[in-house]
Amino acid sequence: QRSSSSSMWNMYEVYIRDMAKCLADMEAVGIGVDVERLQGIERDMLHDIEYSRNRAMECLQSIPGHDGTQLNPDLDSINLFSSKQLQVLLFGGAPGRKPE
Repeated sequence: QRSSSSSMWNMYEVYIRDMAKCLADMEAVGIGVDVERLQGIERDMLHDIEYSRNRAMECLQSIPGHDGTQLNPDLDSINLFSSKQLQVLLFGGAPGRKPE
């Protein structure tokens, strides 16, 4: 149980005032970053992206069309980071619409 002599002002003086100063000091000084570790994470991420892209392309190239030819002969020109191109690739175009 709390003491009846404590108040919100006491709480402010003990915790919040010092916390605000601490946060302001942290903002002024900044935060340390291990640049080498960050660059390593970036390298790993770029490797994973390229690996995933290659696997997706291999998968898409292995899908035959109804006549036995490659379903997607222009895969090299597809940008897998384009949401519009992925939409057309995965779901096809809307019937009756002219390509943009």
